[in-house]
Amino acid sequence: MCRAANVEVIHVRALYSDSNKKGLPGGDWGSWLQQFRALNPGKPTDITPSGEAFAQEQDGEKVFLKPEWDAFNGTELHEYLQSKKIKRLLVGGLITSVCVQHTAHGAFARGYQVQLVEDCCGDRSVERHHQAIALYGNYMYGLTDSASLAAEFTRKMRSRRRRRKRKRRNSSSKTGKPRSVQA
Repeated sequence: MCRAANVEVIHVRALYSDSNKKGLPGGDWGSWLQQFRALNPGKPTDITPSGEAFAQEQDGEKVFLKPEWDAFNGTELHEYLQSKKIKRLLVGGLITSVCVQHTAHGAFARGYQVQLVEDCCGDRSVERHHQAIALYGNYMYGLTDSASLAAEFTRKMRSRRRRRKRKRRNSSSKTGKPRSVQA
């Protein structure tokens, strides 16, 4: 839907590893894993960047590898968005209560207009997903869904087409070129 509406799609993937202690913007990004392991024994922590089949990037789409839950920390995401003059972010992804929430806050704290696309997020349970959204929805970020976005994009595309058509009509009348008229 975003691609069809010419809205840039940016991917963020997890790269959680003890080896993240060097070489990433902002410094030591592997330290949190030790505490996470202590609090969550048995949960996997060395996560490598392979996207889900439904979320694979297409040619030319930007991919950022994040060393922790907030996609802005330890990445060049903010600088990239600024260079593109992007002000509004539509956020979707996994896990609503963790990575999505932290990334939405990171965007909010940097002044972006953030909208969480509810039906494009998921958590370990539907209940947990709804609880996460209830916590900060319409407080830290706006809420929308894919049907609302599809309607918005359709309206914008129609409006652009009408403007182009008017512009062509106006430019042909100014140039004196004959226009076809049906009687």
